[in-house]
Amino acid sequence: ALLESLRRKVTDIEALEEKLSHVRALMDAGKHPRALEAIQPLMAPVEATGHLPLRSEARYLNGWLLEQTGESAEAAKLLSRAVFDAEAGHADRLKVTALNKLLFVEDGLEHFEPAARWGELAEATLERMGGDAVLLGDVRVNQANLAITQDQYDVAKARVEEARALYAKALPEEHPKRARTTFLLAHVVQSLGDPALALKLTEEALQKTTAAMGPQHPDVARRHGQLSMTLRELGQHDKALPHAQAAADIFQAIYGADNLKLAEALDELCMCQLGLRRFEDALKTYERALAM
Repeated sequence: ALLESLRRKVTDIEALEEKLSHVRALMDAGKHPRALEAIQPLMAPVEATGHLPLRSEARYLNGWLLEQTGESAEAAKLLSRAVFDAEAGHADRLKVTALNKLLFVEDGLEHFEPAARWGELAEATLERMGGDAVLLGDVRVNQANLAITQDQYDVAKARVEEARALYAKALPEEHPKRARTTFLLAHVVQSLGDPALALKLTEEALQKTTAAMGPQHPDVARRHGQLSMTLRELGQHDKALPHAQAAADIFQAIYGADNLKLAEALDELCMCQLGLRRFEDALKTYERALAM
């Protein structure tokens, strides 16, 4: 009877692992609302297994999906629980991954000191593991984001350049993480006063991200939005407008017609319309964003 019970438990865990893999695939494809919907009914069965790495994985996925759909405070709670489950379950790689997302979420909540400590804990865990270039690169990316939020652009530049070097050693040229660091570097150099270089880097990031992820991915929308802002700074509002519109269209297709990401994209679209003196269009866009 005990052996049969263990077999059933293993079968249950394997089935849930497969379902979580499906959720991760949806998440990686940028289909965040669908992924969040898919993971909700899995949380109770995962909890019932008592399997710590599985529980950590589920909480990590659920937490990160909540962050993507605008529920950052709840995301932070779930991600911190994922960290503790991973620690208890000796799942170091998963622990570092969850810590890195927690660093990002706490940064967004302007909890800068806790965010920095989560990053340091991720570094310490990686050191205990013997290192991992890709995971350390991931941490450096979000440490760069943390520096950007606090207007520490020289620190951010050093962090993102370290991430680029780590990824270059471990990942192929076409990997989307490499395009992500190009995009982040573009943001940094624009903030440091070099919009021409920022434009070149952002165009490269858009091309490579689209090739890797497809045209209807949130990361592609972010590249379009950054390209619009850079072109506006260069006084090229006519070239900026299609990118601002593309960002808004992608976010609406993924998240629906009432969400913060779309509102921010519409704000950028409004700025382009104002720059082109299309005041009536700008007013309509602004009112649509404000209604959210």
